[in-house]
Amino acid sequence: MKFVSLAFLCLLLLFSCTNFKKKTQTVSNVVDSQSSIYFSNKIFDFGIVKDAEIMDTLQAVFTFTNVSKDSVFINNVEGSCDCMKVEWSKIPVSQNCKGQIKVNYTVVSKGTFKKIVIVETNNPNDITLLYIQGTIK
Repeated sequence: MKFVSLAFLCLLLLFSCTNFKKKTQTVSNVVDSQSSIYFSNKIFDFGIVKDAEIMDTLQAVFTFTNVSKDSVFINNVEGSCDCMKVEWSKIPVSQNCKGQIKVNYTVVSKGTFKKIVIVETNNPNDITLLYIQGTIK
C-alpha cells in the first residue's frame, strides 16, 4: 500500500510540472534583462543531504536588494512543482532595502534534484529565476 501511495504521489508531481515548464520557456528571454531586484545568489545548493527522509522539508532562503528608484512589490513567486511551498514579504521593498523569499522543498524521492522558482515583481518585464538543488542520499 505504501508503494502505491508513493507511486501516485510521484505521478501527481510529474504531471503538475508540465504547465510550469511552458511558463518557464515563455519567460526565459526576459529574465533579468532589467531587473529591479538583485539577488547575490540565485542558486541554493543543499549539497548532499544524508539524513533526509521522504516527506521531510528543506528550507532555502534567498535575499534580494531593491536596486530600482521606486518601491518594489513581489507580485508572485511560483515553484516548479507541488513539492515546493514559497513565502515572501507582501509589503513593498523600498529602494536599497532588502527582502527575502523562503522556499520549502518537500523531499519526494532519493537522488539528485534541481527545481526552479519564478519571481515576478510589479514591473511586468521583471522576472527572475532562482534554483534549488541537491542530492538526497
